[in-house]
Amino acid sequence: MPEFYVPHPARMNPHLERARAHSTQWARDMGMLDTGVWTDEILAGDDYGHMCAWTHPDAPAEILDLITDWYVWVFYFDDEFFAEFKQSKDVAGAKAYLDRLPAFMPLNGTDPWPEPRNPTERGLVDLWQRTIPLMSQDWRRRFTTSTHNLLLECMWEIKNIESGTVANPIEYIEMRRKVGGAPWSANLVEVSESAEVPASVAGTRPLRVLSDTFSDAIHLRNDIFSYEREVLREGENSNGVLVFEKFFGHDTQTAVEAVNTLLTSRLHQFENTVFTELPQLFAENALTPDDQARVLKYVKGLQDWQSGGHEWHLHAGRYTKSDHSGVDGGAGNSAFFRTILRGPTGLGTSAAWLGGPVIEIPSFDMPFSARLSPHVDRVRQHTRTWVRDMGMLGGVPWTEAFYDTADYGGFGPLTHPTASLEDLKHINDWHAWGFFVSDAFRDGFLRPRDVVGGKAFVAALKSVLNGSAPSPNPAERGLADLVSRSTLDDEDREHLTEFFDALLWEAHNTAQGRVPDPIDLVEMRRRSIAAELSAKLARKSVGADLPAELLRNSTMRALVDSFGDVPALRQEIVGFDHAYATGASTTSAVLAVRQFFDCDLPQAVSVVADLISARLRQIGSIIGELPSLADEYGLDAEAKAGLHRYVEALKSWLAGEVLWTQRTGRYSRSPVPTRKSFHAPSGLGTQSLHVRPQGRGRVAVR
Repeated sequence: MPEFYVPHPARMNPHLERARAHSTQWARDMGMLDTGVWTDEILAGDDYGHMCAWTHPDAPAEILDLITDWYVWVFYFDDEFFAEFKQSKDVAGAKAYLDRLPAFMPLNGTDPWPEPRNPTERGLVDLWQRTIPLMSQDWRRRFTTSTHNLLLECMWEIKNIESGTVANPIEYIEMRRKVGGAPWSANLVEVSESAEVPASVAGTRPLRVLSDTFSDAIHLRNDIFSYEREVLREGENSNGVLVFEKFFGHDTQTAVEAVNTLLTSRLHQFENTVFTELPQLFAENALTPDDQARVLKYVKGLQDWQSGGHEWHLHAGRYTKSDHSGVDGGAGNSAFFRTILRGPTGLGTSAAWLGGPVIEIPSFDMPFSARLSPHVDRVRQHTRTWVRDMGMLGGVPWTEAFYDTADYGGFGPLTHPTASLEDLKHINDWHAWGFFVSDAFRDGFLRPRDVVGGKAFVAALKSVLNGSAPSPNPAERGLADLVSRSTLDDEDREHLTEFFDALLWEAHNTAQGRVPDPIDLVEMRRRSIAAELSAKLARKSVGADLPAELLRNSTMRALVDSFGDVPALRQEIVGFDHAYATGASTTSAVLAVRQFFDCDLPQAVSVVADLISARLRQIGSIIGELPSLADEYGLDAEAKAGLHRYVEALKSWLAGEVLWTQRTGRYSRSPVPTRKSFHAPSGLGTQSLHVRPQGRGRVAVR
């Protein structure tokens, strides 16, 4: 066992014995000791009353009983799911089992639920009815989402076991936050502390970072303690130690130390967020003193959970040998342990990564074909005229030479090859405007670290989006023109607002010299390239009118997320040298992986490239599921044809973007690189231009 960083002393709830007795009787009443999954001895040895007394030291007796019952339920569910479905790799049975559970958590508490068939379902009915009178509708929605994720994402684990897949490190951390249940635990902290987070800030980035870092630390600690049980005895492959062994080539002890270092860095990020971001959050949202106190009680509850959870792991028979694997189980375990740091970390130290070696761009295998629109020359001419009319051309950041080098006019003809001329002009104007805003923000606010100016820039764009007249600023004029020519719904405006907020997120990172969490980065990069809006433009360009309920389906949502991740992450690699040669930003997927996982630069590039490949495989897997999904939603022949066109449009977009990125001078380190332009094809058989690999990091047209 490594030496763990435990920054807060663990405390014991005085109602321990009552919680132990109550939870044991409750498990018996729910039938959990009658199925063969648990015995009285197993339940006594795991001692969930002891765990909850450590992790919720200030909860009143009745609330501690409730919290303990929730944990008895979730651990029983985990063990039953393993025995019934993971061990046998029964994917179909697991899905049917999980699909029933959300029905037992009606938001209003009065809607009917199915007749419970097993202890998991009986326990969920009882717990939900005892919990919802204590909490608001907003909390209920958040908790049901956390519970749904915890249940649904178990399918990810069982599919990995079935295929023998060990996840990419970024994917592992991202999915572990859901399947591991710590966000669910964070929601229960609000119950135990009688400190529901105000709805106005519950979804903000600082609160999300607190939940994410809390979750990561819990899961990584659990991965260390449970390695022998889960990996060596049960054959699971969703474990951080195993991920570090397989992906970075570590032996087991080195992997354990690396996971512990990552755990420590997560706790440091939690502390940094509390002290540097919460005061600003309180001020910006004008929280009352009572609301601020509730947030701080919630933070205290998360800290108590970390320390108490560590103490329980040292003693619980669920994870440790009788001798605690050599770890002293005495009272001294709640003392402060030394911090293990490798390399520069913390606020202001990310600049230590600057000036490093340039990277070798890996080969990107694109399984889809790219085609060039026959309207390319006319669209390129139109776009140049439009950006000049909007005032974007001839100054900063777009000189005439740079614009020609970047070839923004050639982007749409590659990514939307089948669109009509008029649609393509409109689509390419949106893309050109997005590129201009990103470039202008980088040069005007990221490089000079001007957060105040960046906020004013974004506020003006949001105002124009909501109908205000634009100033002479080219970004505002361009947006106003596009809005006047487009039919935007509330969803479109939300996606554009997310794009603007992603710019500010990067500005805050850069001003503080902060390299972000890679999972946070992946999610925000989708927004910073407006992936949702790009997917919608692709769908509209091929006339795919699909039902809104289908588009909201989790499978379709995963398709759009993966679609956005591929170009966003690849641009992080392709543009790495340029960004760091010019000092434009500290927000880089490559640096985030390097710092987060404490690996070298080539390994970091490899992790990001591997995740791109994983996303492409996921797209292929999702496409294979769409026929059955279409049948599930009762799509007629016309709608099925539209769904097919939409998928083909996304594939064309991805393949075309690869080709454009390789030819554009936007990411070159030289001031005015030579453009390798595209021209309209002519002659029989030239409508289709295909992408194929050609050497390391190159793609050619044929």
